[in-house]
Amino acid sequence: MHITRRTLLKTAAAALALGSLSARAGVNKPPPLFGTTPVILDEQAEFLRRWQIYLETMLRRLVQFVQRCSYREILVMLDGAKLDCAWLCGYPYVRMRQRLELVAAPVYPGRPLYRAYLIVPAVPLGICQ
Repeated sequence: MHITRRTLLKTAAAALALGSLSARAGVNKPPPLFGTTPVILDEQAEFLRRWQIYLETMLRRLVQFVQRCSYREILVMLDGAKLDCAWLCGYPYVRMRQRLELVAAPVYPGRPLYRAYLIVPAVPLGICQ
């Protein structure tokens, strides 16, 4: 089983976040609920399975992933305390940063880094003529 450095770093950050939840939650409580969106594709089921095994090993308790179709659904669940934590991109976090706590962010090389693509039609729509 090959795990990339990027995957390992993301997993470690999530384990730390869930570890703090685990310590507060107690042993007999339900597993922490970790929200994901289509950013984790169905084709990455093997990644999720390995990540879940890793987190459960690190936390010494079960972890349950909850996948929804949109960031909006995940944010509503977070805001309503129906999730313990979630994998979000920057914009949903920025919109709700007063009610969310950031526990991990990508760092490369030594600085926070976020990349995104802006996709536009090949033919101008006449907005800036």
